Amino acid sequence: MNKQRVKTELKMQWSASFESVAYNVSLGGIYFRTPQAPMIGSTIELTLPLPGGSQIRPRAIVRWVSEQDAESQPLPFGVGLEFVDLELRDRALLIAYVEKTATEQKTSVRTPLAIPVDFSHEGKNFRTLSNDLSVNGMFLVATEPLSLGDTSNLRFHLPVSDD
Repeated sequence: MNKQRVKTELKMQWSASFESVAYNVSLGGIYFRTPQAPMIGSTIELTLPLPGGSQIRPRAIVRWVSEQDAESQPLPFGVGLEFVDLELRDRALLIAYVEKTATEQKTSVRTPLAIPVDFSHEGKNFRTLSNDLSVNGMFLVATEPLSLGDTSNLRFHLPVSDD
């Protein structure tokens, strides 16, 4: 499962009568700010409007609640949920939202770099060229589509500078 989490300010509804603002979201779940937390382990229904007028309605389980008075908390007081029932259409909308938001939030510089890269994916071996490189990853030119969130093993040699 893709663990990429993006910061967000999406307004959402949960359990039909509460409104909150999401702080971050991924394909696996969502963290939202709320002064009234549901019980850990409870299942809640969400309505999450996305930009462009679409919305998703996943079911989720409350996995954790942040401490309201803890000054050392990196997140505002709120609730962490794990999606447990995400329909295919909602999953596709969420993937598109997370990818678009992540692209907009990228801050690292990408350096053009064309080097040979060997990689294995699902038992097959490939050889391709990189397109660019950053501290967060490498863009590869692939001949076959890879699924979002898949893991591949890479092998490459970076050029050495004489400087």
